[in-house]
Amino acid sequence: CPETERGCSLLLDMGGTTTDMALFSDGSPVIDREGMLLRGRRTLVRALASTSIGVGGDSLLTVEGVGREARVRTGPLRQGPALAFGGAQATLLDALNALDGEAASGVSADRGNLAASREGMAALAAAHGLEARLLAQKAVDDALARVVQAARELVEAVNARPIYTLAALKAAREARPQRVWLVGGPADCIRQRLGAALGLPVASPPHAAVANAVGAALTLPTAGLEIYADTGRGLLRAPALDLEERIGKGYTLDAAERRARELLAAHLAAEGVPDAAVEVVEADLFATLDDGGYGSRDIRVACQVVPGIAGRVAPA
Repeated sequence: CPETERGCSLLLDMGGTTTDMALFSDGSPVIDREGMLLRGRRTLVRALASTSIGVGGDSLLTVEGVGREARVRTGPLRQGPALAFGGAQATLLDALNALDGEAASGVSADRGNLAASREGMAALAAAHGLEARLLAQKAVDDALARVVQAARELVEAVNARPIYTLAALKAAREARPQRVWLVGGPADCIRQRLGAALGLPVASPPHAAVANAVGAALTLPTAGLEIYADTGRGLLRAPALDLEERIGKGYTLDAAERRARELLAAHLAAEGVPDAAVEVVEADLFATLDDGGYGSRDIRVACQVVPGIAGRVAPA
């Protein structure tokens, strides 16, 4: 997604096994401040507000029942590549090929061997008393329905809490995507159908099939730091640096933000990364009273290197 894009957008990365989803607000990823979930429990480890479902180009098709009323499910299992790429069982990509490639033949870089997909889908359909095109349509419809449901659940979950982004955006507005960015191997095959299912415009960047790899290669390394200040105890701590230092009772949130940036920049410089651009991503202040009735402030500041991408891939 362009970093300058305004408003809210949904990013979908459909690979061979899963579809991963995240939200962007004003070009910056939305952060789940309460932390990623692990077996239903919050970890307090900051992460993208995202979700993942078992739907991808290589997701296995399973059929329950016989005839037009048979139920076709796409995923979540994957057992090798699509028939179009030499696999042994029909997948979502094969269903898409069967719907879109009836008049085509040969081998496509994105779609593989179209004839292999059509033949495999016809064999699976015959085994369950179905027409091949109907079977393919049921498979694609099931995949789209699961993607749409997961996207809606992600949006509703984000809107249940304030929005936090890497640009330190705190907004009480709702996050309602106006458009979708789609990347991954099957992007070109499913983009139009996905747009119709979501009711949103769907676009793909250049080289969408390998966008994930390109992004990984160009992403600059980053680092973060959290500090905690307690004016009642007169103490500032940076646990990751094993650092403690004294502060005055009048210590302010602005002073804590400056100190957090200084500490992270100095740490990076010592590690051979001078002049790193550091930004504050979270800053909280809580007024407290001790047992004696004296007021103090608890301060927490989180900062990190400003995320970015390299202008080009460094030569090997």
